[in-house]
Amino acid sequence: MAARALTPGAGRVKVLRRSAHLSVFRRADDFYVYHDLWGYLLAMDRLALELLWSFDPRGERIETVLARFRGRLRPEQLEGYVATFRSHRCLVTVRRNEREEPLRRGYPVLAPWTVLWRRPAEEGGGGAGAAVLAYYDRELRRPVLQRLSPFEAAFLDACEGEKTIAALAEQLGPRFEIEDAEGRLARFVRSLTHSRRQVLKLADRPLYEYLAFRPPYLRSSMPFERIDPDRLLAGEPPERRVVDLANWHREEIADADRQFEVEETTLSHMFREPHPALGGRSYGEAFAQALLARRLVPGRGEVLEIGGGVGFFALRLLETLRRHTPRRFARLGYTVLDLSPVLQGSQQLLHAALDGKVRHLRANASRTLPLRDGSIALAISNEVIADLETVRVTRTEIESGRAAPDAPEPVRRALALIARHRLPVEDAPERFWLNLGALSLLEELWRVLEPGGSAVLTEFGDFEQYAIESTHLGHSEFSIHFGHMMHVARSLGFEVARTDIMEFLQFDPSVRVLATTRTHFVCLQALLQRRGVNLQKLAYTREAFEALCGRRIRAEQIEGLRFTPVGERALGLRPAEFKVLVLRKPRGGAATVPHSRGDGGQ
Repeated sequence: MAARALTPGAGRVKVLRRSAHLSVFRRADDFYVYHDLWGYLLAMDRLALELLWSFDPRGERIETVLARFRGRLRPEQLEGYVATFRSHRCLVTVRRNEREEPLRRGYPVLAPWTVLWRRPAEEGGGGAGAAVLAYYDRELRRPVLQRLSPFEAAFLDACEGEKTIAALAEQLGPRFEIEDAEGRLARFVRSLTHSRRQVLKLADRPLYEYLAFRPPYLRSSMPFERIDPDRLLAGEPPERRVVDLANWHREEIADADRQFEVEETTLSHMFREPHPALGGRSYGEAFAQALLARRLVPGRGEVLEIGGGVGFFALRLLETLRRHTPRRFARLGYTVLDLSPVLQGSQQLLHAALDGKVRHLRANASRTLPLRDGSIALAISNEVIADLETVRVTRTEIESGRAAPDAPEPVRRALALIARHRLPVEDAPERFWLNLGALSLLEELWRVLEPGGSAVLTEFGDFEQYAIESTHLGHSEFSIHFGHMMHVARSLGFEVARTDIMEFLQFDPSVRVLATTRTHFVCLQALLQRRGVNLQKLAYTREAFEALCGRRIRAEQIEGLRFTPVGERALGLRPAEFKVLVLRKPRGGAATVPHSRGDGGQ
């Protein structure tokens, strides 16, 4: 919409109101406005949200609202925001009938990752054509199984973005002998487009008119925290500058199995059993063989694993070493360092099968490790460093060499690390997240590794991109800037090699596995559980999934199943995004780091 059309004047709209059908979600410092009648999804910063929420839901003059922001946003920015809000029906004219408009102008599209089961006619429950819809209710915070009538199931089948809701009501009403088909569909659609369920999206034109450029909201869902914007905007919260999960690991992890079956997913957990993508090997077995192939397994000495998860990784890795190199296995010690007492308890139970080979140590990997200088021959950190302390710093602080007066202590440690390693941050935005814990761990690894020792670190991230927050059910993690990791490692004196997990473990990229999102998985899990099938966090191939279902439920009757090449997606992860650093400490390397870490405590 042209900016001049927003300027109040003769014949132009002067008053707008904020839609009564908006929900707001938050992911860290980003905000998302979801239109509950259409499924529109708009990402914005706090200032844009404040502008939108400044419009009275009963109606307010545009010039009055814009006047409040003229010192904070340029005129063209203000008009651009308002134009976007109007085009997405977040701002509407006072007399606009919001609830009726979607019937005539909305083209329904079934949201991606929707789980729909076609009930066999012989089972009853609605007759031929009946179905069960599985969706995640964001208010109840659990999956819901909803029985659909043949009429409702046929409507969802027809939600291909080619006809309006009213046209589909006219088409399906006579077929199913529904008198008020339009009214019934209107209620049904309103329940499914709502952000509470997010099953349907409405396009404002037929999909074929978009060609290859469909709006992103048609394939997006909103899994983040719903917030009350009035409460948020009532006060100015302090800027979040430090994310440290130490206390969360110590106190919040209550069940080891639930942590990796429900709360979060890791590659090593979903490939904990032998898998075709790994040539019939488990993740831990493939990892051990990768270490052997690269001559990273020492002939004797101590192996350190940082963050042991449930314990499967160490179990499979050590079983493989015992089977392939029994003499070397006998001369090795193995220490698992973890901060969670609950995870450590699970590890100890699993590792009992290794006859006392494994020692368990509780400590924070973001701080000084309770290990002697030069005492470790090989260190492994598998899918852990994203959990370590992350700090937001500013270019202004870096250039001045001084933290802001009110900056927390970790910011000062971050600035000191940047300075002593001359970390290249010229391409950084004004404010950015630094993987302080991961970078500090490199300094500790240099100290505790013996000359000639090695370290292998894996995690999701990129070699050039700054840390991005990833939100799980109970905590946040940050992707790793592997370019920074390599720079600091070389600054310390390490020999550095880089690769990715697909190459390191020799994944077969042609193998296709079940692809899901977090909510899609729990919906699928709930549906299968109702049929007596226990779906675990495993990277199922189609054959494995069908074998799991057996005769209880036929996989071909479940709509919404996707099996994609393993590198593209495995459950909710993208294995191709996981990187590997292999570090070697030269035999002449000093035992200690020649500068203070400034820990600030344990």
